[in-house]
Amino acid sequence: MPKRIMIVDDDLDIVNLITEILTSNGYETLHAYTGDETLRKLYETQVDMVLLDVMLPGEFDGWRTLMEIKKLSPYRNVPVIMITAKQPSFDML
Repeated sequence: MPKRIMIVDDDLDIVNLITEILTSNGYETLHAYTGDETLRKLYETQVDMVLLDVMLPGEFDGWRTLMEIKKLSPYRNVPVIMITAKQPSFDML
């Protein structure tokens, strides 16, 4: 069974690019465009890893979404990789 990776980004082009790369390498993918949608989908299915954009629209940005994901017991040990096009700064830490 292939590993399942959730891609969370509000930019459809980025989601499509990452999806193409991952599926061509044998991974199964699903996607969400907001933090709220991410949490809803994680209640419905299990994933092996989450690629999570830092800057998401709506109530849950990437950091808040990460905190909520880690509150879900099935996801406490699931890797979450934060992705962003924003330049890193000390205020992100």
